[in-house]
Amino acid sequence: MKVNTKVVLYLSAMLIFILYLVFANYLFNVVIKTAREARLVAVTLPAETRDIKCNIEEVQNRKLQWKDALFIKGWAFVNHVSKEGRDLHLLLASPKDTLVFRIIKSGIFRPDLVQNYQMDGKAWNHGFSAIIPLYYLQNEPYSFGFFIDDDQGRHFIFSGIIMTLKDGNAVLLKDKTETEHYILHGTDVSIGKPDRKIRFDLERCSRQEGMIEVTGWGFLEDHDATDLKHFILLKKVDTVHVFPLKTQIRKDITARFAGKKFNLDASGFKTMIPLNDLGRGNYQLGLYLVTGVHRGIYYTNKYFSVNH
Repeated sequence: MKVNTKVVLYLSAMLIFILYLVFANYLFNVVIKTAREARLVAVTLPAETRDIKCNIEEVQNRKLQWKDALFIKGWAFVNHVSKEGRDLHLLLASPKDTLVFRIIKSGIFRPDLVQNYQMDGKAWNHGFSAIIPLYYLQNEPYSFGFFIDDDQGRHFIFSGIIMTLKDGNAVLLKDKTETEHYILHGTDVSIGKPDRKIRFDLERCSRQEGMIEVTGWGFLEDHDATDLKHFILLKKVDTVHVFPLKTQIRKDITARFAGKKFNLDASGFKTMIPLNDLGRGNYQLGLYLVTGVHRGIYYTNKYFSVNH
């Protein structure tokens, strides 16, 4: 039977078009990659070693050429790290699956971490930024984890930081009751002249949902933290706004600095600062600690812009 050539060409074209519609999403999101996106990889993870310090500082929805993506910024390093050079992987674990992404930009210069953690200065590249295509993610919660392969071995930890996606928009998950507990407003406190050095770490410092969230620990050198009061300073030019911090018990800090022979259990802190409490402008973040007649102040290189 003679087959009409035009019919064959028409059917072939229709078949190709249908296949394109079926596989186009996969083709442009998985097969064709951009230079900047993190790579989804298959990795055999070790048992959780929990010897990594880490933080997720920022999560934003962004466009990466033709792809919808998440921009994730933070830092991670292995305890007692002494050399640069590592393979850093970001884990996103949902109730259904654990995705492992190899981060391309994994060695961002972060001297603030070297100072805060009293490192020996041989490794400075603890920051990272990752771009994750949204194609891989579903509208469900994800727990962040990190896997680091370096000259010391293979290291793995789940950070305890959780993100959820709603209609493709990323939100760091918080318990409403807990959040409200930590919302504190500005207070009138006279800032005295500092006479003591501060040891501290801002473990989490981010802007989310109309709030500035700050979590960490700090104490005055050579002093107990039993009666310690913590304050966050937000400085705009010559004006300083003072916000009290909720104390959190941190027995790990006492154990870490046991050689100091001081009780540092009350050195932890947390607060949520409403951006509505601030006027327009650029604010520098500082920490103010008070115990008895002694004071300590430190202004960080962290800034927040308020535009409302």
